Formats: sequence, structure tokens, C-alpha cells
Amino acid sequence: MNYKCTRNQNSQVTAAQAIVQGIAKDGGLFVPETLPQYTHKDFVEMQNGTYIDRAIKVLSDFFLVVVRPRFVNKIYRYNHRLSYYTKRTL
Repeated sequence: MNYKCTRNQNSQVTAAQAIVQGIAKDGGLFVPETLPQYTHKDFVEMQNGTYIDRAIKVLSDFFLVVVRPRFVNKIYRYNHRLSYYTKRTL
């Protein structure tokens, strides 16, 4: 999936480039060219899954890669500890 800049539609980068760069050179934000399409069945499956399962599904769809459950779990636990002790999140 490619990402476009909100200020310059001709500026196109991969998901990896958008993550590394953070913000476009002209100060615009990177947004996906298209959004993943979810069916009612997808939402039911996500509703019945864990938070980690939902995160893996959504992240995989936006970045078109296989997201490792251990990686998502690590981010979730770090963010949970951060919010608990400092009352803020990433």
C-alpha cells in the first residue's frame, strides 16, 4: 500500500518510507491511497478476538505485511505501562 501526502498528491511513498519519514518534506501528513475494506464478517471476527488480534489484523491491512503478534503485544504492554504510570499514551 502506498501513502500520499496531504499537501502534494504527487508525493507518494511506501508504508515503510512514511513510517521512517514521519511527516512529508513539505509538512503534510501521509495518508493511505486507499483504505482497507472490511465486511460485516470481518468486524464480527474482530469483535470476538482479543485486542492484540484486532491490532494485528488492522496493522497488517494498512502495511500489507505480516505483523508478528509478539511485536504488537510488546507495543501494547509498553503503552499500557506508560499510560498507567504517566497518565498518557504514545
